[in-house]
Amino acid sequence: FLFGIAVDSSGNAYIIGDTLSLNYPTMSAYDASPNGTNDVVVTKFNASGSGLVYSTYLGGSKEDYSGGIAVDSAGNAYLTGLTDSTNSFPVRNAAFSDIAGFYDAFIAKLGPLGTNLLYSSYLGGNDDDAGTAIAADNSGNAYITGDTYSIGTGNGPFPTVPQQAFQGNNGGGRD
Repeated sequence: FLFGIAVDSSGNAYIIGDTLSLNYPTMSAYDASPNGTNDVVVTKFNASGSGLVYSTYLGGSKEDYSGGIAVDSAGNAYLTGLTDSTNSFPVRNAAFSDIAGFYDAFIAKLGPLGTNLLYSSYLGGNDDDAGTAIAADNSGNAYITGDTYSIGTGNGPFPTVPQQAFQGNNGGGRD
C-alpha cells in the first residue's frame, strides 16, 4: 500500500508505503531486508520515472505503518507513521529511544542517497499514537501531525511543549 508522495525541486518522486512483501525491490537501500510482519518502504524515482534512485525497507520486528513523507531542498526524506516494534524500530539520534505505548508514532530522516538514516525516534505516550502527515522547512525542521489516545498520567501522556501566547499586534484584526 502506498500512502504518501513528495516531489523535490528536480522532479524526483519520493513514495512512502508499507508492505508485507518479502521481496519488495530495494536499491541503494538503508535496509534491504524485511524486518517484521509489516514494514514501511520508501522509494525514490528519478525525474523521468524511468528508474529507481533508491528503495528501502524501514522497520522493526513487529508491525510498522507509513503515514507521510516530505522532502527538503537537499533531497533528505522526512518520514512519519506508526510502529509497535518495541525497542527494535531503528532509532538514531532519538528524542525518545523507547516505545511508550502499544503503538507509537515515529519520525525519521533519510539522507539523499537512501543509505543513511540521519535520525529516527519514537514519539508517543501511554496509548496508541500515529504520525499521519509530515512537512519540512528550509532549515531542516520537521513538523508532524497525527492522532493520539495518550492522555492522563499512567505511563505518561503524549509529550508536549507548553504553548506560547501570541505577543504581536496585528493592527486590530482578529488573532
